[in-house]
Amino acid sequence: ILTPTIIKNSYGEETTTWSSKCKTRASVLHKAGGKRISNDDIIVDYTKTIQVRYYIDVDEYDRILYDGKLYQILDIESDRHLQCKTLNIKQLHE
Repeated sequence: ILTPTIIKNSYGEETTTWSSKCKTRASVLHKAGGKRISNDDIIVDYTKTIQVRYYIDVDEYDRILYDGKLYQILDIESDRHLQCKTLNIKQLHE
């Protein structure tokens, strides 16, 4: 899990850097995928669902680094009864 840190550079511009917040075990399920063409490139979009333990500190502003790919968190569902959080994520193309 990566968390954003906003810093000012030497020109006074605010830039976002990503630092590691924590590493944890998770259950990862592939939800959907598709191809699209953008600027003469074929881009493959993936949507996945990740389940982590309830005590993991994560919010919608964080990002997930999984299998060498970066994902944006779309939403988080917390379930106290099952003691887990379900994260719906989408692959980022930067």
